[in-house]
Amino acid sequence: MKTAVLSAGHGGRDPGAVANGVQEKDVTLAICLKTRAILDCDYTGARLVLPRDNDRFVSLNARRDLTARVNADIYVSMHANWFGDPSVGGFESFLHDGPLYEVTEEYRDYIHDELLNPIRELSIHDRGKKFQNHDVTRMMPCPTILLEYAFISSPREAKLLSNPEVQTLLARHTAIGIASALKLEKKEAVKPGPYWVTAGTANSFDMITNILADLNRATPSVNPFISYAKKPPNPVFIVVADELERLDHAKALSANLKDRGFASQIITARPEMRINGGQSPSPPQPIIRPEVIRPVEIRIEEVPTNHEAWLLKDDEGRFGSFGRLHAILDELGYEVEGRGSYLNIRKRR
Repeated sequence: MKTAVLSAGHGGRDPGAVANGVQEKDVTLAICLKTRAILDCDYTGARLVLPRDNDRFVSLNARRDLTARVNADIYVSMHANWFGDPSVGGFESFLHDGPLYEVTEEYRDYIHDELLNPIRELSIHDRGKKFQNHDVTRMMPCPTILLEYAFISSPREAKLLSNPEVQTLLARHTAIGIASALKLEKKEAVKPGPYWVTAGTANSFDMITNILADLNRATPSVNPFISYAKKPPNPVFIVVADELERLDHAKALSANLKDRGFASQIITARPEMRINGGQSPSPPQPIIRPEVIRPVEIRIEEVPTNHEAWLLKDDEGRFGSFGRLHAILDELGYEVEGRGSYLNIRKRR
């Protein structure tokens, strides 16, 4: 596992270069966040560390300490340039002009050369690979590359730097250069959507309707249905929380479901595996009024297992029929009256 520190220059009370209505701190943060997202999405084997991921000030000493703490393999400092003459522009990269880590120049070559692709596409002049005594390249405890993407003082280049599409272009090639330097492996191509975000699997329809009921209570905003993971004669059922076109949305929902205790996965949609065209049973009605169940130290799973019985689970995770409910409540010191849609429950005197 390689560790890359992606450092957006300036931030917070330090705007960096300011010209033509553009602040350097905003440009560097946008490119940095996009670079992280691309590396995270497209490559494996990298730990990505950002000294700042929002508009806040982080001192150079704090950045150095963080870099040492994570034992970084590379530090990429992202900046935009400024000069008093607005006709001056271009892209350049810097290394320290003193002693360097053995691989520093090699790493810089990968990143600089890769960035020449969008730089030429954008008609930005390549000012070359340079060496200078910058604080950041001198202080960091690992190979450090300082990138000056373009000049904010140039009206044309400032307009380019503030364009989100240009920021994405620069970020993508920065990410490719870093990945090449660190020899990161490319992830397998993402399968096209739509995607199913699952909330659990079960071997019986009774149990899968139980998961469906849990899901409806926990996340009423989703559009769940029951499907097959494996068709009969030995079926495996799944609850699909939602069908989504975008993978990032699917990942966000899956993470949310995992936080709520569901065994969520993301799979490519399989319409042929839907049950009844995806028309799941309606969420069952509760068998106990909420105001009645609150003082009772059990949790009722409000799912019918057949016409006569109800599935329930107590605090110890035990399952049973409707009759088992009476036994559990009796053990807890409650008296139960009724066997219809509602129960009268009271503490035994």
